[in-house]
Amino acid sequence: MSGHSDAYTALEQHIAALRSEALNQFGENTQDSLSISDIDGLEFSLEQNVGRMLRSLRNSRQPCNRIPPEVITRIAHYCSSPTFDTPWYTCLLKSTHLCHRWREIITSCPSLWTLILNQPLNLASIFLERSGDLPLNVHTMYRLCYESAHLRRIKTLRLRAYGHRELSNVFSRLTIPSPVITEVAIDMVGDTYEYCPCLPPLFSDMSTIRSLSLGGVSFSAQFLRFTSLTSFSLHIPGALFSPFLDLLAANPALEFISISVWGPITTEQVDSPIITLNNLISIHCRDAAEFLLSRLSLPCSTLIQIEDTGPPLSLSRTLPTPITNIRHLAQIDSLSLTTTTVLTCSGQPMDSHRFTLVGRCGPVDIHWVVGYGGPREFDPQPLSFDYVKELTIAHQTSLECPRASKLDLSPLFNATRRLEVLKLCSCLPADCHSILSPFADNRTCPSLHTVEIINCSGQVQWLSALLPIATQRRNVGLALRKVLVSPHLSADLLVQKYIREFSGVLSDPTETDNV
Repeated sequence: MSGHSDAYTALEQHIAALRSEALNQFGENTQDSLSISDIDGLEFSLEQNVGRMLRSLRNSRQPCNRIPPEVITRIAHYCSSPTFDTPWYTCLLKSTHLCHRWREIITSCPSLWTLILNQPLNLASIFLERSGDLPLNVHTMYRLCYESAHLRRIKTLRLRAYGHRELSNVFSRLTIPSPVITEVAIDMVGDTYEYCPCLPPLFSDMSTIRSLSLGGVSFSAQFLRFTSLTSFSLHIPGALFSPFLDLLAANPALEFISISVWGPITTEQVDSPIITLNNLISIHCRDAAEFLLSRLSLPCSTLIQIEDTGPPLSLSRTLPTPITNIRHLAQIDSLSLTTTTVLTCSGQPMDSHRFTLVGRCGPVDIHWVVGYGGPREFDPQPLSFDYVKELTIAHQTSLECPRASKLDLSPLFNATRRLEVLKLCSCLPADCHSILSPFADNRTCPSLHTVEIINCSGQVQWLSALLPIATQRRNVGLALRKVLVSPHLSADLLVQKYIREFSGVLSDPTETDNV
């Protein structure tokens, strides 16, 4: 009740103040000479003010007005995602019309208004005004009809254009210096691509640009004057790839590269020198791996992701000798193998094997197709796995195929002499023999102490196959220390039975547990 009494007390004080103010307008000596119209006007004004006061008191007690300002700004940040399909500005503008308090809070936070999407120009001017002097993130189709003062504030520029003419119109307005620009992304709309040799220079100073992404568009070498890039993404036909080798060479600080080309690559630099990128953390290649990696010198810790939809690639073809040295990939601590059954264009299944090698200085990821059709033997050469301590084998089936993959992993296990942890993820019962049978030989992975069975179908079959191997290895002094199973499968009575039996063959009976 105290809250209501305080509100009514404030209301009475406000009414008294309004009455006093109205009387003062006419002076003390004219209080008895007020006309009927004057009294009616005072009464109407008093009613309006009292009504506004009552509405204000009512709104102040609404749940939405009890939300702290910092929570309201957080809601405005997450109310929509900044994409072309669900534009941010629609939801953000609607939130300012919820009530007066929300409008004041949201409009007084400039950081909420720095994202300029492809909204109409009249709405874009609202965002530009409310963003103050903060850097702008501009995502537009092709129009940039803003004042130069606003263009100088661009931090992130993402353009989607229909062709050379639209890009030329935009670039003609972006020849001014922009001291805060750090990211530029240009994409052609649809599946079109275009070579644009005569565009005006983009900004007068490109030294602040750290990230460049180009989709379906290529430029002349004179335009590509970037020298401080740390991230570069490219998606073009191979015929337009030529200028970008010089771009890679001019940016030795690159850390992330993603290149996707289609069609044959034509370049005049047949005997181009090896490009050294000592800071590269990750590189993703699609359909150009052999051409690109043969011209790059990379640190051994680089994450290499290769996707090639052409003929099956052998490792020696995918990573040719000119790259730093394939033997540099030998210093690794863990390896992950994923067997995936997919359907090729010819209708024949192929075995695709994905290896994740985590190096001492960082990850190394290699993806290649071993072969089409029937089973293929795994050949770990020319890589050396002497330092592998952890191996993860995962089976993912993207096609219902009656033939189970019969992959002979004996050469892999023989090469991983220092293997300590074996993880089996989502493997099929048909793979049980091919994966576990090599461990029946006590000379295979003598340092193995932990086996994890994670989300494998037929878990009882896996445990029944592992139990005699664990017993045999214990008898020769190579006892396992841990056997971990998925918790949602450990409730099975047969699984619990095997867990109890494993407790008698492990070096530490307390280490049979759930993953």
